[in-house]
Amino acid sequence: MLNDLKFVQGAVAKKDYVPALTHFHIGEGRIYGFNGVLAISTPTDLAVTATPKAASFVKAVERIPDDQEVVLNLTETGRLSVKAGRFRAYVECHDDSSGTVKVAPAGELVPLAPGILPVLRVLAPFMGIDASRPWAMGILFKGQSAFATNNIVLVEHWLPMLFPTPMTIPAEAIKEMIRIGTDPTGIQLEERAVTFHYPNGAWLRTALFSTEWPDLSAVLDKPSNAVPFPDGFFDAVTRLDAFTGKENRLYLRPGIVATSPHEGDGALVEIDGLADEGVHFLGMMAKLSGVATSIDLSLWPSPCLFFGDMLRGAIIGMRG
Repeated sequence: MLNDLKFVQGAVAKKDYVPALTHFHIGEGRIYGFNGVLAISTPTDLAVTATPKAASFVKAVERIPDDQEVVLNLTETGRLSVKAGRFRAYVECHDDSSGTVKVAPAGELVPLAPGILPVLRVLAPFMGIDASRPWAMGILFKGQSAFATNNIVLVEHWLPMLFPTPMTIPAEAIKEMIRIGTDPTGIQLEERAVTFHYPNGAWLRTALFSTEWPDLSAVLDKPSNAVPFPDGFFDAVTRLDAFTGKENRLYLRPGIVATSPHEGDGALVEIDGLADEGVHFLGMMAKLSGVATSIDLSLWPSPCLFFGDMLRGAIIGMRG
């Protein structure tokens, strides 16, 4: 039971502005959660029909000993009684079940090849957080590629399958898919929503963002001469993190990465094999660790193109 609740709890609202969005709905052999954008549902063996407050219900179930049988009942006052041995908790329920907001998948169910989850894990750290660019606050799926950008780093990751239509999946849904931790096996498309289906009969449905992204090829389809990152490069970036100022600058010059352009100031690490100069956001360069294996740093101050396993991208530098 607890696993069922944890599966859907990411799709309930944290604020109680609309009560129905902060409650689970249990009925017809399933548990549903919906927060206005994201809906998640999974099969359950719970026989009761109720709409309990999500946070309280999870807390009650978490405190049940593993070896105790759980009995659920609705009380005369409309609360959900959670009883196990000598433990009992009463969970507030939404008092108007007819007003419960429920959504259901629609559209033709199409099988989905495995391999999307590793792509999401790579791209998620590069999703934007700037509300003035809502299209970047998610991942764009287009053809056989997926794209993410935080407006400093742009990453294109090739997919193990061809997506049937372009779509931008919001960051909230991406994070939930990563938390679920299982590759979806099927997909249903609607005009402004998509549903991912899982092997156990669960599904995740999310609204979609606009696919009107800028011309990414104008950034990525440039000539470059990428070479492997020098040995110890990302270790040096990590060591320097504590010494950067508010601008978070990383200065590159032949044989050196530093936090200042001036000798005798800040901190530096000597790096054999580093031949180029440039100025970059240290935190953004650090995000490339484990993602990019080669880069053309000579392109600075233009975006520097990088490459990795089944991916390519660009990182915008700073003026010196």
